[in-house]
Amino acid sequence: MRTLVIDAAALARNLDRLRRAASARIIGVVKGNGYGLGLTDYARFLTEHGVDMLAVSTAEEAAALRQAGIAAEVLMLSSTAVPRDVAVLLDCGAILTVGSCAAAETVSAVAAEKGVTARVHVKLDTGMGRFGFLPQDVTEAAALLKSLPSMRVEGVFTHFANTADEALTRRQYQQFQEGAALLERAGIETGLRHVCASSAFLRYPEMQLDAVRLGSALLGRLSVPDPLGLEKIGWLETQVMELKDLPSGWQVGYTGAYRTKRPTRLALLPAGYTSGVGVTEESNALRLRDRVYRLLRTGRALLRSNGLTGLVNGRRCPVRGVVGATQLALDVTDVPCAVGDTVRLEVRPKYVDSAVPREYR
Repeated sequence: MRTLVIDAAALARNLDRLRRAASARIIGVVKGNGYGLGLTDYARFLTEHGVDMLAVSTAEEAAALRQAGIAAEVLMLSSTAVPRDVAVLLDCGAILTVGSCAAAETVSAVAAEKGVTARVHVKLDTGMGRFGFLPQDVTEAAALLKSLPSMRVEGVFTHFANTADEALTRRQYQQFQEGAALLERAGIETGLRHVCASSAFLRYPEMQLDAVRLGSALLGRLSVPDPLGLEKIGWLETQVMELKDLPSGWQVGYTGAYRTKRPTRLALLPAGYTSGVGVTEESNALRLRDRVYRLLRTGRALLRSNGLTGLVNGRRCPVRGVVGATQLALDVTDVPCAVGDTVRLEVRPKYVDSAVPREYR
C-alpha cells in the first residue's frame, strides 16, 4: 500500500503564515489535482480555513469542485475559446478568463445562449507568451469587451515568466499597470487586480495589489528563498514488501548502476518514480542554485549514488540502484527491519500518481 500523507496542522500553519504576510486577498490555487494534495479534499480544507476564492486551470476541475459541494468562488486561470468548456464553466458559476478576442466572443455567445451574464477576468500577456492580450492589442481588446453582451469584467491579471529575473519581472509589472490603465480609460472597470503567484508574492511584496494566487507556497515547496519558515507538506508512506539479502559485489536495479560493497540487506518497496520518488523540478539554468544542484547531481551519478533515502523505524536508509517505475530498494543492513514495517519517503506531491490515496492527518 502507498499513501500520500498530508499534515493538516502544518498546512494550516503555512496558510496562517502566508495570511499574516499578505496585504491582499488570497486566491488558493488548486490546479493539478490540488498540487497533488487531492483536488476536492484540498479545496475543502482551504475553504474551511477561510479561503473564499479558488483557482483552477481546466473546466473539469471547476466541475469537480461543484460536484463535491464546494461553493467558494472559482476562477478559471486559462482562457478558452472552446464552447463546450465555456458552457461547463458557466454552468458551474465559475469566473472565466478572457485572453483573446476569440475567447471573448465565445464566452459572450455561449452566455447569451444560456441567458446568463458571464463573470470574467481579463488576462494580459506581459511576457509569458501564453494566454493573454499582447500590450499592442489591449486598446482593440477593450473596444471589443465593451461591445460584447452577456459579459461583465470583474478582474484583470498577468503571470510573471521568471521572478528570478528582477528586471524582467519589473518590466512585466509596468506593462501590466499600463495595460490595466488602458482598460480603465476605455471605460472598463478592472475590478480585482492580481499579478503575484507564490514566488512573486515572496520576492516582490509591493506587487500584491488586490489579490495573490498562492499554490506552491502553501505546500512550502518553493523555488525562491523562504523568509516565512514554511513547512514542506506531503510525504509518501508505504510498507516493506520483502527483505532481500545480497552478497558483496551484486548489482541492484536497472543498468547495474549500483553494486553492493558488502553483504547487504535490502527492503523492497512498492514505490517508484510514478509515486513521485526521485522526481524533481526541472532546473532553471539561469539560477546559480540550480547550476550548483546540477553539478552535485552529476557528481552523485559518477559516484553511483542517487542521494535518496527513506525513513525506517526512525533511521535514514539510502536507496540503492536506479528507482524503477513502481519499485525501489532501501539498504537496511544496519537497521532493524521487518516485512510490513512502515517507510516514509520524501516526494513532491504534485508528481505522485493520482491513484495513490491522499490522507489528511
